[in-house]
Amino acid sequence: MIDKIKNLKNFAAFLLEKGHLKEAVHLNIEAAREHHGQIIDKLGLHTEKEINELFTKSFGKFLKDLSINKGFDNILDSFENWRKNNYNLAASNIQATDIMIAFEIRKDVLKRLIPVYTSAIEQSLQLMEEIDTLFFLARKTGMTYLKKVN
Repeated sequence: MIDKIKNLKNFAAFLLEKGHLKEAVHLNIEAAREHHGQIIDKLGLHTEKEINELFTKSFGKFLKDLSINKGFDNILDSFENWRKNNYNLAASNIQATDIMIAFEIRKDVLKRLIPVYTSAIEQSLQLMEEIDTLFFLARKTGMTYLKKVN
């Protein structure tokens, strides 16, 4: 399934190279507040600067990993870091479901940015399919981690 993701790396590289990270972060923060507002509180982020710095670092790494075909590794690392409590997320009461929601938000952000990359319908549809495939695997991975904890 992961071998079906071929164009996503070019899309991610384009977003980074053409300066669209800031726009992606803005959309990510906006959607996080709208759909999962408590995640920012759980992370202990109090100022806009803290929020922007964390989201920029996290989304930037995600796009970089996508651009080198390591997007799924990024997803696995997120769940593994949570499981091992590498970032003291347990103290923040972050759950695997929070990570799953965060990835769903990222999926939506990527889809919203497709028009800045291409206006070709076929290429847009192919990218949407690749994004859906990657994030289907993210959900599947999240469910596996949920089963391990319960």
